[in-house]
Amino acid sequence: MAIEFLSGTLLCKQKRSSRRARRKLRKQYLWLALVVFLLASTSTVQVRAQQPTVSVFPELATVPSVGLEFTVKITVQDIVNLAAWEFRLYYPNDILNGTSVTEGPFLRTEGTSTFFMLREFTDSYNETHGRIAVFSLRLNLDEPAVDGNGVLATITFKSKAKGGPSLIHLANVTLADPQANEIPCFTVDGEVEVNDEAQPIQSPLTMSDLRLTIESPENQLHFIYADPRRMTRAVATYDVASGGVVVGMCHNSQQQGFDTNSQWVSQEESDKGRLLFSEERVFMFAGPTTLWCVNYLEGHRLTPVYFNIESRGDQSYLKFIENSTGTAKVDRMASSIDFEHEDYFVFMALADQNNNKVFIGYGFDWKGTWSTGIYFKTIYPNIEAYTRSYYIMHWVDLNGDGIPQTSEMAQIASG
Repeated sequence: MAIEFLSGTLLCKQKRSSRRARRKLRKQYLWLALVVFLLASTSTVQVRAQQPTVSVFPELATVPSVGLEFTVKITVQDIVNLAAWEFRLYYPNDILNGTSVTEGPFLRTEGTSTFFMLREFTDSYNETHGRIAVFSLRLNLDEPAVDGNGVLATITFKSKAKGGPSLIHLANVTLADPQANEIPCFTVDGEVEVNDEAQPIQSPLTMSDLRLTIESPENQLHFIYADPRRMTRAVATYDVASGGVVVGMCHNSQQQGFDTNSQWVSQEESDKGRLLFSEERVFMFAGPTTLWCVNYLEGHRLTPVYFNIESRGDQSYLKFIENSTGTAKVDRMASSIDFEHEDYFVFMALADQNNNKVFIGYGFDWKGTWSTGIYFKTIYPNIEAYTRSYYIMHWVDLNGDGIPQTSEMAQIASG
């Protein structure tokens, strides 16, 4: 139905446009028809390793207990001239339920629009497996296709029973260039294992404990940031700027480093982001899509709040979800937020498996993360009054200057 609607829209535009515009629209229509035909009629091609690789990442997802949500990514490496992709994914329905599928950013590089379609998403494809069928293609033929490495899609699952390791299988993988020619590729499956460990009981750590943290002796705190070599936007530096506000508040000099520090943070794919020390005090300023440590803590549901992106129809919704209840405390359509003048942010306290006292602050986007440091500095003189483990705030740029100010921030949830 979506293909038929899109084709009809293009034909209507043809009638209203000039001869030159009609030629362009016919070219787009032909491209769309060729790609849809290709995606519908080809199958996975296994070829030599020097060709592009489409993979399930991580290759082994280890879920510590039943009832946890976790994500896997479908990635592409070493691709040249990519304009469309398709895959099917089979997963074991005895231990997993599918939760959501979202398009990754790779095909939308440089802001080009895409046609993304989830054809099938079911836990009961057959007695043993669920199946996901999805494709995406670039619509603007005047923009160059994309090269390099990136994420095609992100899939969220929820563990339902102990089991595994079990295969997460990629099938019918097709990559295409702007002329709808198939690009041969190699595929790498993944595995998932669900254990039955009891979920850790969170420490009653609250934000009021931050006074003792700020007053820590020299080199007793760890400020951990996302490694800037992974960043693709200059504004990502505001994660460090937000942390810098708090570093400047500390009574003594403290330690700062990146999540690629193998002495502090696990670099193994099975538990990347896990803190390697014990009973330390740690600050983190960035969300799970940026900072490996936050991704690990939220993925293992050790945080009082976690971030999620949910697709509904052709829209993406950004959420802050309370871990203890599963309730979305913020649920906003991403396209409805003008991030230059509005954002949401969370700051929270927790204890991890090694009894590290961890404080995390970040926003949906960079101004929300910046707001975290600004807000914390303002409330610090009265920090004893902040006796909850998390606070969610809403910033709205009331004076239109684009700069977050404490007077423009309102609390909307805590727990």
